[in-house]
Amino acid sequence: MNQVGKFWAIIVAVFVAAASVVTVTSYMVISSDDSTNPSTGGLLDSFHGYDDLFALLEKGVDGGGYGYSIWDTNMAERSTYGSTDDRDYSSTNVQVEGIDELDFVKTDGERIFLSSYANITILEAYPPEDMAVNAVIDIGGICPADIDANDMSISGMFISGDKLVVISSANRWYQYYGYYDYHILSLSELSDGFSDTELREGESFTFVSVLDISDIDDPVLQYTKGMSGWLIDARMTAECAYIVSQEYSLKYDENDFLIPRTYSNGIFELMPPEDINFDPETEECGQFLNIMSIELESGDGESESIVTDSYAQMYMSHSAIYLAMPKWIETFIGNDMANDTFNITTWRTVTTIHKIEVSGTELRVSARGDVEGRLLNQFSMDEKAPYLRIATTEDETERTNNVFVLNEDLEIIGSLEGLAPTERIYSARFMGDMLYLVTFRQIDPLFAIDLSDPEHPEVLGELKIPGFSNYLHPVGETHLIGVGQQDSKIKISLFDVTDPTMPFEVDNYTTEKNGYSAALYDHKAVLFDVERSRLVIPFYYEDISNERHYAYWQHCSEALVFDISVDSGISLFGRIDQTSNNDVQRSLYIDDALYTISDSDIQANGYDDLSFIRSLLYGGYSYDYRPILYLE
Repeated sequence: MNQVGKFWAIIVAVFVAAASVVTVTSYMVISSDDSTNPSTGGLLDSFHGYDDLFALLEKGVDGGGYGYSIWDTNMAERSTYGSTDDRDYSSTNVQVEGIDELDFVKTDGERIFLSSYANITILEAYPPEDMAVNAVIDIGGICPADIDANDMSISGMFISGDKLVVISSANRWYQYYGYYDYHILSLSELSDGFSDTELREGESFTFVSVLDISDIDDPVLQYTKGMSGWLIDARMTAECAYIVSQEYSLKYDENDFLIPRTYSNGIFELMPPEDINFDPETEECGQFLNIMSIELESGDGESESIVTDSYAQMYMSHSAIYLAMPKWIETFIGNDMANDTFNITTWRTVTTIHKIEVSGTELRVSARGDVEGRLLNQFSMDEKAPYLRIATTEDETERTNNVFVLNEDLEIIGSLEGLAPTERIYSARFMGDMLYLVTFRQIDPLFAIDLSDPEHPEVLGELKIPGFSNYLHPVGETHLIGVGQQDSKIKISLFDVTDPTMPFEVDNYTTEKNGYSAALYDHKAVLFDVERSRLVIPFYYEDISNERHYAYWQHCSEALVFDISVDSGISLFGRIDQTSNNDVQRSLYIDDALYTISDSDIQANGYDDLSFIRSLLYGGYSYDYRPILYLE
């Protein structure tokens, strides 16, 4: 484990910033005289103990950024597949093959696992005619000791063989006004490795609970690990889980502050100082970005923390985790010379990227770098060793878009800047040496960008069509599916990029009704079956119903099923109506059955003809008929 960077300077900055009660603002702000250079990379600074922290605290470093929150608005991805006794089934759409992503729906080809805010429902899903609730695991069954289950919520889960990996969050809300019932941390307690058995007021925590589900009628909680902060995202490989959380560093008294803690075997412990990293380029420090690795079989792992000033987005390759944090940079231009009453400044967006090398459970914070602009989402980043490729939108006097190539030290070695002035990125898809980028203002330009020479990225081709694609999905190496909108309708496009100098739209399908889809902002809502060349997405719209002898508006929810052919184009295979309950959020298949899932019910239809088979309520309503397992 590395001893790169320590968080001490941050605490200092935080203390000054947190002299008032925590306030969340839209953007982290830095005053700059061009001292922030987005071309630099490097390592973080190191500190060695709590004494260093207190020494820096006494110096009273100013600061206090609280971050610019970017929520993913468009994503896209590739389906992976498994087999249970020669039974094919789909799994979560993920960005990188072999690296699973957290979701509220998982299947092992026989059972379907559905997580909600307070429980996990396990269905015997195959054969679909016999689909039934097998058990419900209440959050109280996995809640750590001394933590109120009412403070807990389930964020999602993974399936790994006979292990169910549940990610949950806990919040101990602090009193906004008046007295704060805090335990004051003394220097001696810090030096002794202060620990406790409960959350502190104002503290958030992310927990990882691993259950043995080899006997589905008797799940066994094997262990629970955790670290402070609210969940940012999580990934899982065949052997390990990786969790990223973020937390404010709160200060309410002389020596009373929250710093990262870990949880194991019922005990909360302060994260060792050698595992907390400080970025010397960060001037305003108000948050900790925490990373934890867990080996699923043993529960062993490591944790690291980075002092930061902004909300992070996560991308993971097979060798590293990349965390990207945007910030606004304010540059002084001049002042009102006549009255000398105000300064004239300009603003630009810069994104800081931290690289954490991963080898099993070993974590090493190895590099940091800056690029101009802000990222759209996780798909704006891609690693093709040893390079990291990034697409950004820059918001200064005129909006433009950029592509950067960074080396293993996160130094910029190549760039393509000033793309599509006045527009912004709506979706990105890296495919080998190519990047396909969609920007939009009035029409939908699809750029084909060659990255084969990392030092000289080049636009090879461009296609302009009406509407825009929020998400791009590869079909082999020569085609892309685009899911987006045109004139408030959902539009599906099939692009041929065989010749990247001349991309063209093979075919498109546009819904008759105005509507919306979770696929526009959540790639996990998209199912693409490579073997059958079939695409399934949710679709929501408003329609007029006459069922009650008078006309009224009704909210409708469907799953649209398309056949995709690189030769004949796009055809609507059929619709699955699920209007009677909540909106369809996910779809998956097990062999010859297609399952569509909302927040409250699941429906099984024949995959070959979409004939109705069975539906079942599982959440939100009708809890009284289910057996509930409370784990000991």
